[in-house]
Amino acid sequence: SFAALAVALLVGINGHFAMAVCISAGYAYICRKPIMAAALLLLCFPPSYLPIVIVSAFIASKVPNPFLSKEENK
Repeated sequence: SFAALAVALLVGINGHFAMAVCISAGYAYICRKPIMAAALLLLCFPPSYLPIVIVSAFIASKVPNPFLSKEENK
């Protein structure tokens, strides 16, 4: 999450917000379960981050993973 903090410093946004978005996208990309990623991060971050966390999780869960089979990539 150092990359998220670096981007936050360059762009000028809150570091916690950038970390929440990057972590939710990464977790949803690996597990392919965006709702579970958002629910897990809701325990760690403020509820005001939830809409963007859900959007980033859904987008990341749709990106094809080259290490998964075609059935798992759906």
